[in-house]
Amino acid sequence: MRLVLALLSALWVAPAAAQTLSASDPAGIAEAMRRAGFEVAQTQSNAGAPALVAVHSQIKFQVFFLGCEDGANCAHLLLTSEYATPEPVTPEQVNAWMTDNALGSVSYDAESGNSRVRYFLTTTGGVNERMFSETMYLWRLANISWLRAIAPAAE
Repeated sequence: MRLVLALLSALWVAPAAAQTLSASDPAGIAEAMRRAGFEVAQTQSNAGAPALVAVHSQIKFQVFFLGCEDGANCAHLLLTSEYATPEPVTPEQVNAWMTDNALGSVSYDAESGNSRVRYFLTTTGGVNERMFSETMYLWRLANISWLRAIAPAAE
């Protein structure tokens, strides 16, 4: 009976451990994003750290790996998308969106009028795949929300 319990407990723990994601494994992050429905390509940042370019629902964004040691053993992820509109985004649009949206942050370049949505995610200690998938879903919704907020400027 103890052997059966030991085997069952091993089976119970193994799937959870296998689904833990970390920024120290860019290929694992990319694969989890693919399982969540994103198109993903692996690349590098200008500093030589791992990076991903991803697309979902016509939303293109980059995932930067931060807190790395010589381009490896990264600890954090920064998701960022950039939007150009014919009319510059205003501080009022940014402030209104930031007041109503908790996920991510928006910034804009006053010179170009382009805006950027960002989300910081630490993976220190690991993140289970279900939570990561939910975060990616919320990230997509944040971008959709921002695109709706700037739609008048995009017309």
